[in-house]
Amino acid sequence: MTARAGRRRRPAHARRPAAAVLAGAAAVVAALAGWGTLDVRRAAPPAHPTLLDGDGWNALSLREREALVQGFLIGAAAAQAAPASPGGAGPRAGAAEVADAIAGLRESASLRFSFAPSMLARRLDEYYWWRNQRAVPVAAALVEVHDRLRAESF
Repeated sequence: MTARAGRRRRPAHARRPAAAVLAGAAAVVAALAGWGTLDVRRAAPPAHPTLLDGDGWNALSLREREALVQGFLIGAAAAQAAPASPGGAGPRAGAAEVADAIAGLRESASLRFSFAPSMLARRLDEYYWWRNQRAVPVAAALVEVHDRLRAESF
């Protein structure tokens, strides 16, 4: 008995090469872009990350938005933890000291920014829905959105 005799034959639709499927998807995207129904332009990145505003935020994908908010939360926790690190080393605190200080702040529910990244990202979407707020840098908008959420929650 050969090795092929024991195998079941896959249906025809499962044997299509992946390249054909990708080529078809690329053709659809190209057609939509050509008809103007799919906007493929992206906003130019700002000169510095702190200058990213509502237009830059709206140009990001969902994953990019949540990654940006996660980075903001990590940076805020590190900034808050450095002065609180054991030994009061402040900005020169080592990684282990800062990690311990962040763990202590998290366990005591003392982190300044405490909401989930996905919640902050959705609220930032709502914030930037209003055209008059799109010039506000993302960092400032995140602080404002977070403080509004905290006021509503407590």
